[in-house]
Amino acid sequence: MFAYQFDCDIQYQKVRQARRELGLTQEALSSLLGITFQQIQKYEAGQSRLSAGRLRDVAMAFNKPIDFFYELLSLNFLHPEKPRGT
Repeated sequence: MFAYQFDCDIQYQKVRQARRELGLTQEALSSLLGITFQQIQKYEAGQSRLSAGRLRDVAMAFNKPIDFFYELLSLNFLHPEKPRGT
């Protein structure tokens, strides 16, 4: 469960960030991807997980490399938080 939630958190943060950087609405992004804007809402809310194929489509729409969506993930593994009280 933790890995799934972490995946969703990373993806929704980065999808929303990239969409906003390009000045796209959820409707405009959904048109580019050929899906409903409700599905974009679910991705951005962390209610639905992006498949590998859909993530590729999103990356191509944003002109971003796939690893853009996992930058936070690699940073968290490189610099994990110290346990409290130590």
